[in-house]
Amino acid sequence: ANYYWWMLITGEDSPENQKAFNENIEKIISLVKKQKSQKEQLTNDEVFLMVNAYAFKARLEALRTKFFKAMLYMDDCVDYIELTMDKGHLYNNFYLHDGLYNYFMAYSQKHFPLFLPASWFYPKANAVKGLELLKKCTFAEDMVLSTEGNYFLMRIYYQLEKKYSVHTVNAYLND
Repeated sequence: ANYYWWMLITGEDSPENQKAFNENIEKIISLVKKQKSQKEQLTNDEVFLMVNAYAFKARLEALRTKFFKAMLYMDDCVDYIELTMDKGHLYNNFYLHDGLYNYFMAYSQKHFPLFLPASWFYPKANAVKGLELLKKCTFAEDMVLSTEGNYFLMRIYYQLEKKYSVHTVNAYLND
């Protein structure tokens, strides 16, 4: 699914890649749900997979500007994210979910007022905490987690925070 996601967003947005992406996501969801009937029974790896699966679905719909559909998938995603919050010390990959949730939920509430009522039922979010957790990911021994942390911080600082000066980068690296 991750492979096909990157294909879709880097210029290979073909019907075949879209189909393969969706099939992989649906396979993940159905396999995990088939194994465990209750979310609370899931292993950390399974929770991580479910968050990623629904987040990928939401990201694809948002990319396609189908925001209502994206919100529905985000609602499913948040159901699983709630199981990961403040549990990064138990499973480092949860720092990524917790960081992304905190930053993007707080950012969305601040910059998209129409989103605010929909988010009332979600856990409280804190953008600063989100950035701190993503930064923690960058120092992870797991290369994928470290890369994801760096990637999202780069995107956040460049596209959303507009903090891309050499001084900002040096301050970030020296913290």
